[in-house]
Amino acid sequence: MNFFEKFDRIDRRIIYILVLLALSLQLIGGLSLPPARMAPAGEAFDIIKKLEPSKGKLVFISLDFGPNSLAENLPQSEIVIEHLLMKKIPFVLFSQYVLAEGFLESVPRRVSERLLASGMLKTAPVYGKAWSNIGYRPGGSIFIQSLAGSDDIISLLIRDARGID
Repeated sequence: MNFFEKFDRIDRRIIYILVLLALSLQLIGGLSLPPARMAPAGEAFDIIKKLEPSKGKLVFISLDFGPNSLAENLPQSEIVIEHLLMKKIPFVLFSQYVLAEGFLESVPRRVSERLLASGMLKTAPVYGKAWSNIGYRPGGSIFIQSLAGSDDIISLLIRDARGID
């Protein structure tokens, strides 16, 4: 009889009870592990921390996520937007994923409302000055290459998602 055959003879209800106990002890006892520090997240935070507002410069943020990865990507994008708003660094949101288009307006609005309610911002960020939404941009890497190689980004991005020039 090998090691695994011994477990075949255990009543499954006992296994379920053991799993339930293991999970509930953690919840009842308030045991939790600190989040693991991730090097890429720390690097992104350091980059944003070093940024300073500069006339004529802005940050491009691509929110390429949809409902399927909302739990992971929404908090990440909210934190980046929060830091930029607090540092008064203007940013432009866009997406290359069509299902993300709804988040391009809702995320900065929700972050702004939260910062205003907590007193971390004194005035509401003005659309078109603090941030803009240029919407869904098809083309994948072709769009990114044209953006990076453009001498005049404004002419490349003629109007925003709201139709404003």
